Amino acid sequence: MGLREQSDKPPRSDAIPKLARALEDLIVGSASKALANRPGPIGEVQRASEEARKLPREQQRKVAEFVVAFVNEPKRKAS
Repeated sequence: MGLREQSDKPPRSDAIPKLARALEDLIVGSASKALANRPGPIGEVQRASEEARKLPREQQRKVAEFVVAFVNEPKRKAS
């Protein structure tokens, strides 16, 4: 049984970024564990992703923006 918190008040504004980071860590951690449990060798992209996760958040965002732009470039050229 999980924890359940109920309140008539919304969370304090200083708690929202902390909650967002915790949820992100939970989601990214779960995805990372699923990838780590896959059989076969670890790919170069996955290895780079694991290294990027060790960077400060702002640098992680920049890496993510670059990767998304790079991946979407062929789609943009095809249009």
